Amino acid sequence: MIACMPLATGIVIFLPPEAQAVAAPLERQYALESLIRVPPHISVLIPFVPYDQLDQALLTLQAIGAETEAFSITLQGYDHFPGVIFMNPVNPDPIKGLFRKISAAFPTYLPYDGRHGNDLHPHVTVAEFEDDDQRQQTTLPEYAPITFRVERFHIVYGMHSDDEVLPWLTYAVVPLNG
Repeated sequence: MIACMPLATGIVIFLPPEAQAVAAPLERQYALESLIRVPPHISVLIPFVPYDQLDQALLTLQAIGAETEAFSITLQGYDHFPGVIFMNPVNPDPIKGLFRKISAAFPTYLPYDGRHGNDLHPHVTVAEFEDDDQRQQTTLPEYAPITFRVERFHIVYGMHSDDEVLPWLTYAVVPLNG
């Protein structure tokens, strides 16, 4: 039984089908719990405001979306953090620009609670490991560069429990200008 836990929230960019075709099979093999929680994505800001503040935050996010031009992203190759392998955005600056606009409006929310600093390192996690030795021994298949247009971001929410793996849901979709 799941104890009553506050809902966590975040802002993500979901991958289009051509990028999911590469990321999802890898996540099924190497990061299943993450895949069940949230489909392949690029995190913009997690955690975000408490769930009961999303209606008010949405107004600000819609204004940010209206002033932010849609942009293209290219995923090419892999990179890693300790215990993690991810698909690498070649041109992360537009994602960082969106993050900085959101961060300026909501300065008390740091990416990943500030565990990795207060700036964003955009990526698509495809593999998670208990230790870095496992990561170093894993070779993932090459893929052709994937370029796609980002025309929206999603506000998502759900529970993050060590006891249960539950999918997060979309609260709202915020279109970008252009």
